[in-house]
Amino acid sequence: RWRLTCNQFEVYQPASSAVGMYQITDATFREARRFCVRDHVVVEDGVWHDVRSCWFNGLYTRVVPSHAVELTAALLDRGVAQTLERHRIATATLGQKQDLAAVIHLCGAGPGDAYARRGFRLTAGQRCGDHDVGRYLAHVNARKREFARLAAAD
Repeated sequence: RWRLTCNQFEVYQPASSAVGMYQITDATFREARRFCVRDHVVVEDGVWHDVRSCWFNGLYTRVVPSHAVELTAALLDRGVAQTLERHRIATATLGQKQDLAAVIHLCGAGPGDAYARRGFRLTAGQRCGDHDVGRYLAHVNARKREFARLAAAD
């Protein structure tokens, strides 16, 4: 982000201190590291001798792409499930769940919670940082359609 300042080290300042493929901040990384994905199911960290818990998630780093993908997927899966449970929403469609995950990923759990509470509707001109959330969701959904089209062509 560019801004006018007398301090030469503050002329450009990134919008976030996040690092890695999926721009995971330190706090988000600490939270996500409690999870892993085993046989396509998100599992929470547990005692070392529990065969159903995560064993090697202490070795995860957010700059390794496979780790970043797994951590992000696990965190979003848990965030969506907890939000739906908190609001007793049992009938959310796959598309609504995916949009909720995108809102949580872009904006965080609080705005994601509000989005679900409003019946999966954004507020007019809703923004998260520099991003217009409606445009972001439209872009994400356009990419999903493009990937589906490419998969169908194979």
